[in-house]
Amino acid sequence: MSQLRGSLHNRLMEGGVYSIDSKVKVGTPATITGYTDRNPATVVKIEEKKNYNLIYVQLDDYTAIHKDIHAESQKWEYKRNTNNPVKMFKEKLVTITRERKTYSVSFTNKKTGETCKFQQIDSNDINYSLKGCETREEFLREWTWVDGSFKRIGTIIDNVERIQYTPVIRSRTTNRLVKGCDGVIMGRREKYHDISF
Repeated sequence: MSQLRGSLHNRLMEGGVYSIDSKVKVGTPATITGYTDRNPATVVKIEEKKNYNLIYVQLDDYTAIHKDIHAESQKWEYKRNTNNPVKMFKEKLVTITRERKTYSVSFTNKKTGETCKFQQIDSNDINYSLKGCETREEFLREWTWVDGSFKRIGTIIDNVERIQYTPVIRSRTTNRLVKGCDGVIMGRREKYHDISF
């Protein structure tokens, strides 16, 4: 078992997988995660390979808007700098097993007393249009929840494709790509400095 190093928050954020609809492009904001710190960056180049894409992410400059001793509340201003270091990440399609709970929930019509039952996944998939309503609010004007009817009825297990980013560096001896140590969060630019280190 590998040992957790640095910030748990960083390890959780960088270890995520992304929807296949969220492919990055040149100019996409990014955050490079280190041991405990996070640094703003931008995607500057994408090389398409046979089984993956090689994403080049360049660190951005940052300036504190106000000097706050509390790192969490510090506000930052970001600016591109084409002279800053560039990090590489493999963008690869992976298949993950997803497990989702299914529930049954019942509602009663306030006027007619009619009861309807919905099956939902992960507590947010009720299709209110089945009863002619466009929104949850519109549905709840006519229907009331039956107390005690929210029950877990099963689990759906399926495989889905996601995008994963792995840090890589070029080996000095073989010139091949090997696993690196920095992480990346795609789609957002963030600076965080842990003042305890």
